[in-house]
Amino acid sequence: MSPPVLSVGLPVYNGAEYLAAAIESILAQDFTDFELIISDNGSTDATPEICRRFAAADARVRFHRVEVNRGLVWNFNRVFELARSEFFKWSAHDDLCHPPMLRRCMEVWRQAPATVALVYPQSYMIDGSGAVLRVFDAGLATEAPEPWRRLGWVLERLTYVNPIYGVFRRSVLARTRLHESFQGSDYVLLAEVAMLGGIREIPEVLFSRRLHEKSTMKMYTTPQQVAELYDPAKAGRRQWLTVHQRLFLEYLRSVWRMPLSPGARLRCAGAVCRHHGWVRIKRLLAAKRRNLARRLGMRPPTAVPTPGPPSAFES
Repeated sequence: MSPPVLSVGLPVYNGAEYLAAAIESILAQDFTDFELIISDNGSTDATPEICRRFAAADARVRFHRVEVNRGLVWNFNRVFELARSEFFKWSAHDDLCHPPMLRRCMEVWRQAPATVALVYPQSYMIDGSGAVLRVFDAGLATEAPEPWRRLGWVLERLTYVNPIYGVFRRSVLARTRLHESFQGSDYVLLAEVAMLGGIREIPEVLFSRRLHEKSTMKMYTTPQQVAELYDPAKAGRRQWLTVHQRLFLEYLRSVWRMPLSPGARLRCAGAVCRHHGWVRIKRLLAAKRRNLARRLGMRPPTAVPTPGPPSAFES
Protein backbone atom coordinates (compact mmCIF):
# COMPACT_ATOMS: atom_id res chain seq x y z
CA MET A 1 0.00 0.00 0.00
CA SER A 2 1.44 3.36 -1.02
CA PRO A 3 1.94 6.04 1.65
CA PRO A 4 -0.42 9.02 1.87
CA VAL A 5 0.44 12.32 0.25
CA LEU A 6 0.99 14.13 3.55
CA SER A 7 2.34 13.19 6.98
CA VAL A 8 1.29 15.24 10.02
CA GLY A 9 3.55 14.83 13.05
CA LEU A 10 2.18 15.70 16.49
CA PRO A 11 4.71 15.48 19.36
CA VAL A 12 3.22 15.75 22.84
CA TYR A 13 4.17 15.66 26.50
CA ASN A 14 1.51 16.07 29.21
CA GLY A 15 -0.82 17.86 26.83
CA ALA A 16 -4.13 16.35 27.89
CA GLU A 17 -5.94 19.66 28.38
CA TYR A 18 -5.92 20.70 24.71
CA LEU A 19 -4.82 17.51 22.93
CA ALA A 20 -8.24 16.11 21.98
CA ALA A 21 -9.26 19.39 20.34
CA ALA A 22 -5.96 19.54 18.40
CA ILE A 23 -6.36 15.96 17.12
CA GLU A 24 -10.01 16.51 16.21
CA SER A 25 -9.08 19.61 14.21
CA ILE A 26 -6.67 17.51 12.14
CA LEU A 27 -8.99 14.54 11.60
CA ALA A 28 -11.82 16.91 10.58
CA GLN A 29 -9.85 18.28 7.60
CA ASP A 30 -11.65 18.24 4.25
CA PHE A 31 -8.42 16.88 2.73
CA THR A 32 -8.14 13.26 3.88
CA ASP A 33 -5.07 11.73 2.22
CA PHE A 34 -2.76 12.03 5.23
CA GLU A 35 -1.40 10.12 8.19
CA LEU A 36 -1.28 11.54 11.70
CA ILE A 37 1.79 10.46 13.67
CA ILE A 38 1.48 11.11 17.41
CA SER A 39 4.57 10.66 19.58
CA ASP A 40 3.99 10.72 23.33
CA ASN A 41 7.16 11.58 25.20
CA GLY A 42 6.55 9.74 28.47
CA SER A 43 3.47 11.71 29.55
CA THR A 44 2.21 11.21 33.09
CA ASP A 45 -1.30 12.66 32.57
CA ALA A 46 -4.19 11.38 30.44
CA THR A 47 -2.33 11.97 27.16
CA PRO A 48 -1.72 8.25 26.34
CA GLU A 49 -5.37 7.34 26.86
CA ILE A 50 -6.52 10.17 24.60
CA CYS A 51 -4.09 9.12 21.87
CA ARG A 52 -5.07 5.45 22.06
CA ARG A 53 -8.74 6.36 21.77
CA PHE A 54 -8.18 8.28 18.54
CA ALA A 55 -5.83 5.62 17.13
CA ALA A 56 -8.45 2.94 17.71
CA ALA A 57 -11.16 4.99 16.00
CA ASP A 58 -9.25 6.23 12.92
CA ALA A 59 -6.80 4.15 10.86
CA ARG A 60 -4.95 7.32 9.78
CA VAL A 61 -3.62 7.77 13.34
CA ARG A 62 -0.30 6.12 14.21
CA PHE A 63 0.47 6.33 17.91
CA HIS A 64 3.98 5.89 19.34
CA ARG A 65 5.04 6.24 22.96
CA VAL A 66 8.24 6.11 24.96
CA GLU A 67 8.17 5.69 28.72
CA VAL A 68 10.87 8.27 29.53
CA ASN A 69 10.79 11.94 28.53
CA ARG A 70 13.60 12.44 26.01
CA GLY A 71 13.00 16.15 25.48
CA LEU A 72 11.18 18.43 23.10
CA VAL A 73 13.85 18.26 20.39
CA TRP A 74 13.93 14.47 20.28
CA ASN A 75 10.15 14.27 20.05
CA PHE A 76 9.78 16.85 17.28
CA ASN A 77 12.47 15.15 15.22
CA ARG A 78 11.03 11.72 16.00
CA VAL A 79 7.70 12.41 14.27
CA PHE A 80 9.59 13.58 11.19
CA GLU A 81 11.68 10.41 11.15
CA LEU A 82 8.52 8.29 11.32
CA ALA A 83 6.88 10.11 8.39
CA ARG A 84 6.48 8.32 5.07
CA SER A 85 5.02 10.96 2.77
CA GLU A 86 6.30 13.45 0.22
CA PHE A 87 5.01 16.38 2.29
CA PHE A 88 5.26 16.91 6.05
CA LYS A 89 3.64 19.14 8.65
CA TRP A 90 4.33 19.54 12.36
CA SER A 91 1.35 20.14 14.62
CA ALA A 92 1.42 21.23 18.28
CA HIS A 93 -0.80 19.56 20.86
CA ASP A 94 -2.53 22.82 21.78
CA ASP A 95 -3.04 24.49 18.39
CA LEU A 96 -5.93 24.15 15.94
CA CYS A 97 -6.01 23.54 12.20
CA HIS A 98 -9.07 25.00 10.48
CA PRO A 99 -10.96 22.47 8.27
CA PRO A 100 -9.63 23.74 4.88
CA MET A 101 -5.99 24.12 6.00
CA LEU A 102 -4.48 20.97 4.54
CA ARG A 103 -6.55 21.15 1.35
CA ARG A 104 -5.55 24.76 0.68
CA CYS A 105 -1.88 24.02 1.34
CA MET A 106 -1.94 21.03 -1.00
CA GLU A 107 -3.73 23.07 -3.69
CA VAL A 108 -0.84 25.52 -3.58
CA TRP A 109 1.65 22.66 -3.66
CA ARG A 110 0.07 21.23 -6.84
CA GLN A 111 0.87 24.49 -8.64
CA ALA A 112 4.22 25.22 -6.97
CA PRO A 113 7.53 24.73 -8.78
CA ALA A 114 10.17 22.40 -7.41
CA THR A 115 12.04 25.40 -5.98
CA VAL A 116 9.39 25.94 -3.25
CA ALA A 117 10.21 24.45 0.16
CA LEU A 118 7.38 25.57 2.47
CA VAL A 119 3.73 26.62 2.20
CA TYR A 120 1.97 28.12 5.22
CA PRO A 121 -1.23 30.11 5.91
CA GLN A 122 -1.91 33.19 7.96
CA SER A 123 -3.04 32.46 11.50
CA TYR A 124 -4.98 33.58 14.52
CA MET A 125 -3.36 33.94 17.91
CA ILE A 126 -5.89 32.58 20.41
CA ASP A 127 -5.99 32.34 24.19
CA GLY A 128 -6.57 29.33 26.42
CA SER A 129 -10.34 29.46 25.91
CA GLY A 130 -10.05 29.79 22.13
CA ALA A 131 -10.88 33.51 21.94
CA VAL A 132 -9.10 35.29 19.08
CA LEU A 133 -6.44 37.73 20.26
CA ARG A 134 -5.32 38.95 16.85
CA VAL A 135 -4.50 37.91 13.30
CA PHE A 136 -0.84 37.12 12.77
CA ASP A 137 0.68 37.64 9.33
CA ALA A 138 4.24 36.30 9.44
CA GLY A 139 5.17 37.87 6.10
CA LEU A 140 7.91 35.32 5.34
CA ALA A 141 6.84 34.62 1.76
CA THR A 142 9.75 34.90 -0.66
CA GLU A 143 10.69 33.20 -3.89
CA ALA A 144 13.73 35.32 -4.69
CA PRO A 145 16.11 33.25 -6.84
CA GLU A 146 19.12 34.09 -4.65
CA PRO A 147 19.42 32.17 -1.36
CA TRP A 148 20.97 35.17 0.45
CA ARG A 149 17.98 37.35 -0.45
CA ARG A 150 15.55 34.73 0.84
CA LEU A 151 17.61 34.33 4.01
CA GLY A 152 17.83 38.07 4.63
CA TRP A 153 14.09 38.47 4.12
CA VAL A 154 13.26 35.72 6.63
CA LEU A 155 15.76 36.89 9.26
CA GLU A 156 14.34 40.42 9.17
CA ARG A 157 10.76 39.21 9.73
CA LEU A 158 11.03 36.31 12.16
CA THR A 159 9.04 36.85 15.37
CA TYR A 160 6.56 34.10 16.19
CA VAL A 161 7.45 30.97 14.26
CA ASN A 162 3.90 30.06 13.20
CA PRO A 163 5.09 29.17 9.65
CA ILE A 164 6.91 26.18 11.11
CA TYR A 165 3.46 24.59 11.37
CA GLY A 166 2.93 24.90 7.62
CA VAL A 167 3.49 22.14 5.07
CA PHE A 168 7.07 21.37 4.04
CA ARG A 169 8.50 19.42 1.16
CA ARG A 170 9.90 16.47 3.09
CA SER A 171 13.04 16.18 0.94
CA VAL A 172 13.96 19.77 1.86
CA LEU A 173 13.51 19.20 5.60
CA ALA A 174 15.73 16.11 5.31
CA ARG A 175 18.59 18.38 4.20
CA THR A 176 18.33 20.59 7.30
CA ARG A 177 19.53 19.99 10.85
CA LEU A 178 15.87 19.80 11.93
CA HIS A 179 15.50 20.92 15.55
CA GLU A 180 18.53 21.00 17.83
CA SER A 181 19.07 21.48 21.55
CA PHE A 182 19.49 25.24 21.78
CA GLN A 183 16.96 28.00 22.25
CA GLY A 184 15.80 29.38 18.92
CA SER A 185 16.70 26.33 16.84
CA ASP A 186 13.28 26.67 15.17
CA TYR A 187 14.46 30.07 13.87
CA VAL A 188 17.61 28.43 12.50
CA LEU A 189 15.53 25.69 10.88
CA LEU A 190 13.42 28.26 9.02
CA ALA A 191 16.61 30.06 7.98
CA GLU A 192 17.97 26.82 6.51
CA VAL A 193 14.70 26.17 4.69
CA ALA A 194 14.89 29.69 3.21
CA MET A 195 18.38 29.00 1.89
CA LEU A 196 17.16 25.74 0.32
CA GLY A 197 14.02 27.04 -1.37
CA GLY A 198 11.17 29.49 -1.64
CA ILE A 199 8.40 30.08 0.88
CA ARG A 200 4.76 30.73 -0.03
CA GLU A 201 2.08 32.22 2.19
CA ILE A 202 -1.64 31.54 1.73
CA PRO A 203 -3.43 34.86 2.38
CA GLU A 204 -6.15 33.17 4.45
CA VAL A 205 -6.40 32.47 8.18
CA LEU A 206 -6.36 28.67 8.36
CA PHE A 207 -4.52 28.00 11.62
CA SER A 208 -4.88 29.04 15.27
CA ARG A 209 -1.82 29.26 17.53
CA ARG A 210 -2.77 29.03 21.19
CA LEU A 211 -1.07 31.28 23.76
CA HIS A 212 -1.95 30.21 27.29
CA GLU A 213 -0.54 30.14 30.81
CA LYS A 214 0.70 26.55 30.54
CA SER A 215 2.50 27.07 27.24
CA THR A 216 6.20 26.30 27.07
CA MET A 217 7.03 29.99 26.55
CA LYS A 218 5.31 30.83 29.84
CA MET A 219 6.47 27.86 31.94
CA TYR A 220 10.12 27.65 30.81
CA THR A 221 11.73 31.08 31.00
CA THR A 222 15.37 30.77 32.14
CA PRO A 223 18.14 29.40 29.88
CA GLN A 224 18.55 26.46 32.26
CA GLN A 225 14.84 25.61 32.13
CA VAL A 226 14.77 25.85 28.35
CA ALA A 227 17.85 23.62 28.08
CA GLU A 228 16.14 20.97 30.21
CA LEU A 229 12.93 21.29 28.18
CA TYR A 230 14.79 20.75 24.92
CA ASP A 231 16.97 17.90 26.24
CA PRO A 232 16.70 16.58 29.84
CA ALA A 233 20.24 15.22 29.53
CA LYS A 234 21.50 18.82 29.46
CA ALA A 235 19.77 19.88 32.67
CA GLY A 236 22.07 21.89 34.93
CA ARG A 237 24.69 22.66 32.30
CA ARG A 238 26.07 26.16 32.40
CA GLN A 239 25.14 28.40 29.46
CA TRP A 240 28.28 30.24 28.32
CA LEU A 241 26.65 32.29 25.54
CA THR A 242 23.59 34.49 25.52
CA VAL A 243 20.67 33.30 23.39
CA HIS A 244 21.43 35.83 20.65
CA GLN A 245 25.15 35.06 20.61
CA ARG A 246 24.35 31.37 20.18
CA LEU A 247 21.82 32.14 17.45
CA PHE A 248 24.37 34.21 15.53
CA LEU A 249 26.88 31.35 15.60
CA GLU A 250 24.24 28.78 14.65
CA TYR A 251 23.07 30.87 11.69
CA LEU A 252 26.67 31.00 10.45
CA ARG A 253 27.04 27.27 11.02
CA SER A 254 23.95 26.71 8.88
CA VAL A 255 25.36 28.89 6.11
CA TRP A 256 28.56 26.85 6.15
CA ARG A 257 26.76 23.50 5.81
CA MET A 258 24.33 24.53 3.06
CA PRO A 259 25.00 23.28 -0.53
CA LEU A 260 25.96 26.73 -1.80
CA SER A 261 28.63 28.13 -4.09
CA PRO A 262 31.44 30.01 -2.32
CA GLY A 263 30.01 33.34 -3.47
CA ALA A 264 26.47 32.51 -2.33
CA ARG A 265 27.79 31.26 1.00
CA LEU A 266 29.69 34.52 1.54
CA ARG A 267 26.59 36.58 0.74
CA CYS A 268 24.43 34.49 3.10
CA ALA A 269 27.01 35.03 5.85
CA GLY A 270 26.80 38.74 5.12
CA ALA A 271 23.01 38.63 5.52
CA VAL A 272 23.44 36.97 8.94
CA CYS A 273 25.99 39.57 10.05
CA ARG A 274 23.81 42.47 8.92
CA HIS A 275 20.83 41.01 10.75
CA HIS A 276 22.82 40.41 13.93
CA GLY A 277 24.23 43.94 13.85
CA TRP A 278 20.81 45.52 13.29
CA VAL A 279 19.28 43.55 16.19
CA ARG A 280 22.11 44.73 18.47
CA ILE A 281 21.59 48.35 17.41
CA LYS A 282 17.84 48.18 18.07
CA ARG A 283 18.42 46.67 21.51
CA LEU A 284 21.00 49.31 22.40
CA LEU A 285 18.69 52.12 21.26
CA ALA A 286 15.79 50.64 23.23
CA ALA A 287 17.98 50.42 26.35
CA LYS A 288 19.08 54.06 25.93
CA ARG A 289 15.45 55.19 25.62
CA ARG A 290 14.51 53.31 28.78
CA ASN A 291 17.44 54.77 30.72
CA LEU A 292 16.63 58.29 29.53
CA ALA A 293 12.99 57.90 30.55
CA ARG A 294 14.04 56.78 34.04
CA ARG A 295 16.40 59.73 34.46
CA LEU A 296 13.63 62.12 33.47
CA GLY A 297 11.15 60.43 35.79
CA MET A 298 9.00 59.30 32.88
CA ARG A 299 7.38 55.95 32.28
CA PRO A 300 9.76 53.76 30.23
CA PRO A 301 8.53 53.16 26.67
CA THR A 302 6.94 49.82 25.88
CA ALA A 303 9.51 47.41 24.53
CA VAL A 304 9.27 46.80 20.79
CA PRO A 305 9.67 43.10 19.91
CA THR A 306 12.75 42.25 17.91
CA PRO A 307 13.31 39.04 15.94
CA GLY A 308 14.59 36.12 17.96
CA PRO A 309 13.71 34.03 21.02
CA PRO A 310 12.09 33.40 23.42
CA SER A 311 10.55 30.64 21.34
CA ALA A 312 9.57 27.04 21.59
CA PHE A 313 8.36 24.59 18.98
CA GLU A 314 5.15 24.14 20.93
CA SER A 315 3.07 27.21 21.65
